[in-house]
Amino acid sequence: MIALYAFTLELAQLPKIEGIDGAPLMRFDLDSLTAVGSRHDGPLDGEPRTQALAQGLVVEALTALAAAVLPVRFGETFADARALAAAVRERRGELGRALERVRGCAEIGVRITGNPDGAPASDATSGTAYMRARLADETRAGALHEQLTPVARAATVPRSGEATYLVERARIADALRTVERFAGLHPEVSVSCSGPWAPYSFGSEA
Repeated sequence: MIALYAFTLELAQLPKIEGIDGAPLMRFDLDSLTAVGSRHDGPLDGEPRTQALAQGLVVEALTALAAAVLPVRFGETFADARALAAAVRERRGELGRALERVRGCAEIGVRITGNPDGAPASDATSGTAYMRARLADETRAGALHEQLTPVARAATVPRSGEATYLVERARIADALRTVERFAGLHPEVSVSCSGPWAPYSFGSEA
């Protein structure tokens, strides 16, 4: 059985790390894209969290070795290389478009909470006050979103003060400076940023 981790473009080499349950990594060259996975004797039956973390480490390592990386949902498996190749043929167009979309990019996450200590605005004394506080948070998130959108290739819609952005690696510093500048102008809230990560949020169509 093959456990699949990611699809890539222009993969220079495999990372020098182990995969799930210590299995060696394998590459499967399928036309112009390369799938990365590991071979296992049977179904994955280890601790899921540990296995998911191992897969995540492989995906992050791939970002330094490939022009584009499209992470695969944890738990995707195929009976053998032939089954994997058949599945890729059926969705070659979607995979190709998704890979081109994330080429040269990484994902960053941004979160705004209602208080400088990171706590939500849940200490309001009434329902009306709470809703007003939440509306203020959403308004701030929308304002930051407008400032980040020109820097990003794509973005998710802000929800509950959180959003993710697909940013060209050459522009990540610009995105982080935008977040820092916004945080400096709004000391009344907590603004946090995570990443850069592999683009987990921007390959759902594939």
